[in-house]
Amino acid sequence: MNKRELYERKFGARAPAIVEAMTATFAEMGETYSIGGNVGDTFDSHRLLAYAESLDDDYATQNALVEELFKDYFTREKCVSDRDVLLAAAQAVGLQDAAMVLDDPTAFADTVEDQKRAFAGRHQIRGVPYFIIDGKYHLSGAQPPDILAEAIEEAIGVA
Repeated sequence: MNKRELYERKFGARAPAIVEAMTATFAEMGETYSIGGNVGDTFDSHRLLAYAESLDDDYATQNALVEELFKDYFTREKCVSDRDVLLAAAQAVGLQDAAMVLDDPTAFADTVEDQKRAFAGRHQIRGVPYFIIDGKYHLSGAQPPDILAEAIEEAIGVA
């Protein structure tokens, strides 16, 4: 489905204001937000992220991959349910064996389902993005960079 059509269907008359806010937020970060491209089932991207999470204790690989996928989706008009997009993102961050994970539909599927149930149920998450910082700061929806920075600084004790 086309991203613009999805936003219009999901948000109705609020869609233009949401797109305008997203565009401004991305501009503040030096990025160009785009409403173009398609959307699809992101389960495989979540399986790939779960695999990346399993590789190191500091989430560095997972963070790099999610950053690449976010840029693909929000600025490059790529569909993060597309296998080639997922493989390119994995390669860009040096994630090995991504094809192996994607070729096995059961690989990390249980992990993703368990995480989804745990997080969505416990925190009553109904949409994305949804940020949980240090287990206690919760931000739902697109947030201006200063709000995210403030929450992170508070979580790490800088504020």
